[in-house]
Amino acid sequence: MLDLVRIIINELIQYKKCNVTQLTKLLKIPQSTVSQHLSKMRGKVLKAERKGLEMYYYITNLKASQIVGILGL
Repeated sequence: MLDLVRIIINELIQYKKCNVTQLTKLLKIPQSTVSQHLSKMRGKVLKAERKGLEMYYYITNLKASQIVGILGL
């Protein structure tokens, strides 16, 4: 099933690391929803890097990112 939120997250962090707070503000959806989507994508397409109290997410595999964008995973 196409999931627009994951596609948008994929596009937002393709070029810049973002944390949950930043994504929540950009997407205008609850923090818990953003966290759920990130947890499903983490390890497959995304990795996280801790900076202080925040986790910053970024794309680890450009090909996988492109596939996610196409399939809407």
